Amino acid sequence: MLALHSPNTVLFPAVFHAASRCGAAVTTVHPLATEGEFTKQLQDSGARWIVTVSALLDTARTAAQQTGGVAEILVCDRAAGHRSVLDLAACTGPEPSVTLDPAHDLAVLPYSSGTTGTPKGVMLTHRSIATNLAQLAPLVSNGPDDRVLAVLPFFHIYGLTALMNAPLRNGATVVVLPRFDLKQFLATIEQHRITAVYVAPPIVLALAKHPLVADYDLSSLRYLVSAAAPLDAELAAACSRRLGLPPVLQAYGMTELSPGTHCVPLDTPNPPPGAVGKLIPNTEMRLVSLETGEDVGPGESGEILIRGPQVMKGYLGRPAETDAMIDPEGWLHTGDIGRTDGGWLHVVDRVKELIKYKGYQVAPADLEALLLGHDAIADAAVIGVRDEDGNEVPKAFVVRQRGARLSEDEVIAYVAGQVAPYKKVRRVEFLASVPRATTGKILRRELRARGKELDAPMTDAPATPLVPRSHEHGITTLTLDSPHNRNALSTRLVAELHQALAAAAADDATRAVVLTHTGGTFCAGADLSEATSGTAKDGPLGLAKLLRALVALPKPVVARVTGHVRAGGLGLLGACDISAAGPDATFAFTEARLGLAPAVISLPLLPRLDPRAAGRYYLTGEKFNAAEAARIGLVTLAADDVDTGLAPVLDGLRKGSPQGLAESKKLVTAPVLAAFDRDTEALAEQSARLFGSAEAREGMTAFLERRAPAWAR
Repeated sequence: MLALHSPNTVLFPAVFHAASRCGAAVTTVHPLATEGEFTKQLQDSGARWIVTVSALLDTARTAAQQTGGVAEILVCDRAAGHRSVLDLAACTGPEPSVTLDPAHDLAVLPYSSGTTGTPKGVMLTHRSIATNLAQLAPLVSNGPDDRVLAVLPFFHIYGLTALMNAPLRNGATVVVLPRFDLKQFLATIEQHRITAVYVAPPIVLALAKHPLVADYDLSSLRYLVSAAAPLDAELAAACSRRLGLPPVLQAYGMTELSPGTHCVPLDTPNPPPGAVGKLIPNTEMRLVSLETGEDVGPGESGEILIRGPQVMKGYLGRPAETDAMIDPEGWLHTGDIGRTDGGWLHVVDRVKELIKYKGYQVAPADLEALLLGHDAIADAAVIGVRDEDGNEVPKAFVVRQRGARLSEDEVIAYVAGQVAPYKKVRRVEFLASVPRATTGKILRRELRARGKELDAPMTDAPATPLVPRSHEHGITTLTLDSPHNRNALSTRLVAELHQALAAAAADDATRAVVLTHTGGTFCAGADLSEATSGTAKDGPLGLAKLLRALVALPKPVVARVTGHVRAGGLGLLGACDISAAGPDATFAFTEARLGLAPAVISLPLLPRLDPRAAGRYYLTGEKFNAAEAARIGLVTLAADDVDTGLAPVLDGLRKGSPQGLAESKKLVTAPVLAAFDRDTEALAEQSARLFGSAEAREGMTAFLERRAPAWAR
């Protein structure tokens, strides 16, 4: 087994086929794989040789050292201490004499993308690879007159088959790019008079919408094929119109199928919009009901099952997962949902990606296609998240077009006006970019990590800053950015918030601080995973110190809340001088349900709240909305649009003098600081005693395990 660890280069096919000629199998490695990821693949595959490039040599060396058993690392270019593939051409040894069993011996061991689970080695034999090339040849053929642009990665089965093996098999010219850069991509088409482009949907999106496309001569293109991820029919049509090409052709398959099972033949004049093609020769397909497992009728949707010579041998070292994928009759269960129309296959969505809203099935791809039709939206992805009542609801992650102004409410209203009520997008988060694999597939697992809501267990924080800062026109904005952990007050988040507050206090350009958040939760209070494991650094006293630092900051602090606030998060909110909450904000003192009491957080809250109204919520843990929070004094204002509501507040703070703001804040916060100085230690001791009790441990553990505590009735 040889590990080929390289971006696209002209030597990639030479190394790949040389290894095959010697009887070795090749496991292709993502060039951006981390040392840990590379190590796992080496260990799983048992690779004894690595071929890489000098730029990636450090990663390859470390992975080889951590794995052990790697005989040699070679490079495609030059690097001191390593043999180069370039020098092997001068070898005078005899040609290898190898006997292969094409039906059983492996040609390549790619690893599945991992968009829905742990990457697994997919065993593809010489027969499955060669057969699939023969199956596709009469439908999507190319020859010596074709010039194919290879920008999708060779390490992925799509690039390996469509951009490397198929065109070389037919004598076509392949122009290789190491990565996708739109300007370089367009310039290469113009310069080399490219005739055929195989892409993924994000590139189709760029060709359809990016203004740079108009600066290049793309008239040499004869056809464009998109695969590897769902492509919206309207987006495909917009791309074709702009480039003056026939309809964008689609194909369907997966790594486990070598990869192709369907494609739109090149000579099809007007394929049905959105169709991924017809079944290729020597391949069988069934569509089966998700509920009954029985075959569905024409036009009905069901899971796509495939049987044919291109089906993988199995997952390396994972017989149970192989058996779950391929049934005893040889049908591979793709996990994709499709329907047929006159022999044309339409892929609706992934089984695991369907959103189940109160029993109704919602396909994210449908909503994504709708969102991409909005002029102000550059890209979008949709996943299911849990709401306060435990229902799974659609949440959209949206990338605005450059310079576009678009609010959450506008996105929600846009979708709601075009779909059935159960399909409505109910939450929106704006991103700089949608995370995608190299092939263009949306990395929904990364979005789920961002989008986990109130029912999600708390997990370790990522290495990126948890409190990023920005500054504009006298206002420093601190963003709680640990949505996977519901912005819980972990030791690390508390430390970073202390640092951010200190920096804002020392910054003469800062008139006021805005405290806001990403994700659906402003703050969930103490990090219960730290509390139950004993890893919290300072416990309740640390939380009290943070709240006092907020109150004592010599500059006004404004809370901007668009999501949920729970337990100690209410103390964080109460320690701010001014607060605005949007229509989706909810609040709850959940301590009593966990065997705790809102002791330390009461220090900044009690002087400001209506005691009888607050007492009700302290005792019951009952959820209440922004309007009620304003009525009892928890927030300053409840607004339909938070930013609009805060605009005059921030304008007024910008006009205040530093001295005037600092002295005025002293007057406002004096009662709260007095309470801190008087009661902090006693209340912190009470909280520590409660956190250490058996009842509280049961309550917190039950919450993390998503079950009712022992005392619940």
